[in-house]
Amino acid sequence: MKQVLIINCFKRDDYAKDFDRAISRRLGQTDSHVVRMTGLKSATDSSSFSHLIISGSETSVLDNYPWTAALEELVRKWVDEEKPVLGICYGHQFLARALAGRDAVRRSRIPEFGWADIELTPCTLFGKLKRLTAMVSHYDEVCELPETDFRIFAKTVQCGIHAFQYRNLPTWGVQFHPEYGPKEAEFIFQQVRKSDPGSEKYFIGTSPQPDELKDCRQIFDNFLAM
Repeated sequence: MKQVLIINCFKRDDYAKDFDRAISRRLGQTDSHVVRMTGLKSATDSSSFSHLIISGSETSVLDNYPWTAALEELVRKWVDEEKPVLGICYGHQFLARALAGRDAVRRSRIPEFGWADIELTPCTLFGKLKRLTAMVSHYDEVCELPETDFRIFAKTVQCGIHAFQYRNLPTWGVQFHPEYGPKEAEFIFQQVRKSDPGSEKYFIGTSPQPDELKDCRQIFDNFLAM
């Protein structure tokens, strides 16, 4: 039976609740357990879980926080056990930092907010998909991954590493947000515009219709099938 451990890395409660609603809808009836980053000590025993998802965050992966060391330890444990891991946005960047070093992440040359047209390479996570519309919201990005350990499977015009797989393990990172629909995404966009009026020049795309996001659900189905 699939039992998913979800690490919610948002500091603000409203961001955290927005993510919880979004991921719950995408996972459907899947048995899942959400842990906030401040409660990581309670998540050290992974034996009862089959899959791990690490969320986005309003914080920067370039900074250190009280939970950083505990999350790195958790990531390495899951990777060593070869159990499926999916990092989303901050989670994607954190996987790169934990597995390739801090130099694998930098401030984005061109941040992305809005709805991106993402070019995909077919793989286990994406199936036969070659393009995807998904929500994006990030100031940091993954860069300079060692080719011996990482394979890149997605990119946009602004960001060259939108998805990777670590070695041939079921360890995946995606910079975009396959969990968010228009309602949850709009909440994030409103907060970005409030905190950084200069971000408006980085917004791309228009809000999609629900049927345009159906492929995002397929990504989670493929991940859970691993």
